[in-house]
Amino acid sequence: MPRFCARCGAPEAPDRPIIAGLCPRCYVEVRRPVEISQRVEITYCPRCYSIRVRGRWLPVSSYEEFMERAKELIRSGIRARDPNAKLLSVDVSMEFDEPRARVTVALLLGGRAVVSIEREVAVSWRRRLCPMCFRRAGGTFEAVVQVRFFNYDERVVEKLKSIALSSEFANDVVELEENRWGFDVKVGSSFVAKRLAEVLRRSVDLPSKLVESFGDVRRSRDGRRRGRLYISLRFINLRRGDYLVYRGRAYTVDSVSRHGVVLEDSSGRRMRVSYAELIEGFRK
Repeated sequence: MPRFCARCGAPEAPDRPIIAGLCPRCYVEVRRPVEISQRVEITYCPRCYSIRVRGRWLPVSSYEEFMERAKELIRSGIRARDPNAKLLSVDVSMEFDEPRARVTVALLLGGRAVVSIEREVAVSWRRRLCPMCFRRAGGTFEAVVQVRFFNYDERVVEKLKSIALSSEFANDVVELEENRWGFDVKVGSSFVAKRLAEVLRRSVDLPSKLVESFGDVRRSRDGRRRGRLYISLRFINLRRGDYLVYRGRAYTVDSVSRHGVVLEDSSGRRMRVSYAELIEGFRK
């Protein structure tokens, strides 16, 4: 015996099953099997266009990625709340800074019927500086990575600068300052500064020395002493004829090899020193 929709009287058909006494259209209207947020607030940084998602700021690299993250915020407010309903897809159509978005939901009902639901969602766009842009605006930072060379090498310097300003670290770099010995990188996070120093150190096939220290120590409102982290990363790219002080004595570099150097003192005596020994006991 054929079944009919108890609400509109439509007969059951292969593409119109009767679910709990209702046809798919009436089931959607009466049961409201999908929950769709009526209003969504999208908080973004007006400088770098990072988007705040569940308390975290997520950086973006393009307009398309920015809009996709914004749409994902709207999708996150949509869910099936009926055991007879299953979400198949959610399409969001919206434009930046527009107050409304159109949402189209494809829904499988009773395991047989596919229905489409369209809704408008009110969108509130909120501008707010992310923590990193806030620090940049105020010129504040937690750490400085000081990159130095025994002999300035423009090719190596440019390579390391490109790493420091790459997308991996760009959101945390407040400022990069060049000088005659290398460059300084002001970083908003001490954790990121340590990671940056290690990445720079491994990126060049040169012996190096890394030293951490704290400066600009001040007492905060809660009584704690806080300081700025300084990371000194020095590359030992010696050349024949360089002058240096090793373990308190003056030497001239006589020759350089892959494993170390030969030093010559003022009396002409030579000594072979490995890079590990040199790093431990030299200063320029």
